[in-house]
Amino acid sequence: MAGKHVVRFEPVGIEIEIGEEQNVLRAAAEQGIMLMHGCKEGQCSACKSFLLDGDDVELDKYSTFALPDYERDEGFTLLCRAHVYEDVTIELLHYDEEMIRSGRRAASRRAARSA
Repeated sequence: MAGKHVVRFEPVGIEIEIGEEQNVLRAAAEQGIMLMHGCKEGQCSACKSFLLDGDDVELDKYSTFALPDYERDEGFTLLCRAHVYEDVTIELLHYDEEMIRSGRRAASRRAARSA
């Protein structure tokens, strides 16, 4: 079984727990965190972010137009392609602070209605 790790998003201070088999974007969405994205296939760079802490991140296949090699070498990553194998801190380059938490509020409302 794959391990679980903590991903912390800055500058918003949100943390999620993620399994190694999940990409960061999907894990965040499943936990009600709505991150900026476009294609979800590593082609558009809408989810491009910067790895502040940690370096054991592997990327599924992606376009070098979305993430050129020199940017990857500098620490940039694509959340829709990134799998983490240790606790990491990621700086979100594109985010809407109100939108990012909207999924958690919706999930809370659904849980309250079903209780």
